Amino acid sequence: MRGAMLLLLAALSLASAAAPPCSYLIKAGDTIYALAQTYGLTVDAITAVNQLSNADVLQPGIVIDLPCSGNATSATSVLDLLANRSDLSTLFRAATAAGFADTLADEALVATVFAPNNTAFERLLERVLSNTTLDELLADGQELEELLAYHVVPGEALPAADLTQGLNLTTALDGEFVQVFKPANITRLSTSTGQYVRVLEADLKAGKSVVHITKGVMVPASSGIVLPQPSASCSHTVVEGDTLFGLATEVGSSVAALVDLNPALEADPTKLALGDEVILSADCEV
Repeated sequence: MRGAMLLLLAALSLASAAAPPCSYLIKAGDTIYALAQTYGLTVDAITAVNQLSNADVLQPGIVIDLPCSGNATSATSVLDLLANRSDLSTLFRAATAAGFADTLADEALVATVFAPNNTAFERLLERVLSNTTLDELLADGQELEELLAYHVVPGEALPAADLTQGLNLTTALDGEFVQVFKPANITRLSTSTGQYVRVLEADLKAGKSVVHITKGVMVPASSGIVLPQPSASCSHTVVEGDTLFGLATEVGSSVAALVDLNPALEADPTKLALGDEVILSADCEV
């Protein structure tokens, strides 16, 4: 009987536990055991994903990962949304490291936020900042602050439907803009360094703000970061006689690679509409 009662109490405890976020900012007094109790996890599960030992002291201000479902599409604030997306854990770390946590945690914040996913940061470090580690990037306060500010359009919560071709967006980084580039209804952001960064998932509700997840980290010209030069022009306007195979051959690519860069062509890669813009190089999405 006693054993059955203990099992029932354990089950009730797990049922009442809060759903764990994917990223958690350590506060004073937090312990691994207390977090496990709060979120219905085991100590071993938390230590495993963070390479911690049970005896490790959790320093306030560090970010740890928690096992989570990671698929939130709405939240009470931008920071809350980032915390509950497994694919935005690097951005969560970056936002806290840059001192933006309080701003993004404000439920009254009105903004459009372009959120690079984890793969976007990996690509940035691999292809652009190849001599920089993620820890080094997170420790560079000024560069990180500029990068993140370039992804925020303050004062407007713009859904994807309002991101129309040619729209200029004033970012939170002084003097820097991004422009909407939307061929075939695929939303991209044209940056001051010549990138065409694709929006992968749009219209995530975050308090009074809107978040759009992007394939790349947008790099402003003011950052001084030198991007790799694409082997071909970033885009091509379709003219009579163009074929996807011909364009791929011309730029040393493949039909499959161009379809990946231009999802609207997936339905029928043989059909190119006159006047359409085709992205030609993956370097343009870094």
